[in-house]
Amino acid sequence: MHALIFGNVSAIIYRLYAGLSNFHVRMNELKKFITEHQFPEDLSRIMRCYAKNTWASQGIKHQVLLQDFPEDIYSKIHLHLFHQILDRPLFKRGDARVKKDLALHVSVSTHRHGDVFIHKGEVVQALHMVSSGALQLPNGDLLGPGALFGTWQMRKSPVSRDTLQVVGGCTVHSLSLEALQRVLDLFPQWGMEFFRDLQQDLDHDICPETMDYFFDCHTDSTASV
Repeated sequence: MHALIFGNVSAIIYRLYAGLSNFHVRMNELKKFITEHQFPEDLSRIMRCYAKNTWASQGIKHQVLLQDFPEDIYSKIHLHLFHQILDRPLFKRGDARVKKDLALHVSVSTHRHGDVFIHKGEVVQALHMVSSGALQLPNGDLLGPGALFGTWQMRKSPVSRDTLQVVGGCTVHSLSLEALQRVLDLFPQWGMEFFRDLQQDLDHDICPETMDYFFDCHTDSTASV
């Protein structure tokens, strides 16, 4: 048993150092490329910032890094990694089983300045929370760190009414609507509380016309349990 644990820890440490080494190699190559081709300073800064944010997050590859951990520890690690979104008021009524299941379906994405996070008319597939940076709404308002946005709709394809653009770089935590619906079906009583809390906690609804549909739909599914 001790040999197995030591072997797993050694493999994890090796992957950590390998990822860090690869990150530094790629950053040095980018630096040489920028110098060789004499990019202007503003573009060079954008390139370095984007590469640093993207490659650093890619270098972690936590699914691979943590694959040797047993399921119980793995789920606790996910709860810690994504506590920002799971500590939102709408999830507080969920018990440990709910949060454990939800944590396994949260993902992180990093976006550069000027990117479009979602286009008007695009299908919405997740509840999102801005972790850092900001997203700009069509009216000029900003969704800053901690802002929760998305939709109530999960049983049919919801479509965004807004185009959201990244301002100054942005990191977003996203919870899959498909996975969320499965958890709601497993815990129907919490599901009703969730939809009531979501009405209060959602900072921006990009499919606002769907709220009544959700309450009706989930009430029907709960009544049939």
